[in-house]
Amino acid sequence: MAGLFDAIKTQYQNNQNEFTKEWIHIELIDSAKNQLLASDKTVAEIAYQLGFEYTNYFTRLGIV
Repeated sequence: MAGLFDAIKTQYQNNQNEFTKEWIHIELIDSAKNQLLASDKTVAEIAYQLGFEYTNYFTRLGIV
């Protein structure tokens, strides 16, 4: 029974980690959208500020 509990616990932790990563990603994208609409910053400036390595990521997501 302990093995089953450990397996469920591990799966739960993995799901929580994925949810947290997805939530952070969504927040970063929303921030990028808002900054693009409300500021004079370039796409490159916003991408760099938010930790994105490549600006073409915004193009792939349809932001730019």
